Amino acid sequence: MSDIADVLIERKPEYRIILECVGDGTIMSDLVTCILEKGVKLSPGTIMLKVNTLVKYGVLKSMRMGKYTVVKPAFKKRRR
Repeated sequence: MSDIADVLIERKPEYRIILECVGDGTIMSDLVTCILEKGVKLSPGTIMLKVNTLVKYGVLKSMRMGKYTVVKPAFKKRRR
């Protein structure tokens, strides 16, 4: 991940929750529902803006599949 992404995730807890909810990949509506269920007090539009910020910095990938937007991690997790 980039240094900017590390700083965002460290300083803003909602970004960490977004990464937890993305898992191996999910559609945007399920992602927003998951984040709201975890108690984040943001509107769905704000959540989508934060997801798009992570896409912009290369932490997540976003692609359209028909009428759905699929979001998944840009990097594979390292096995230890």
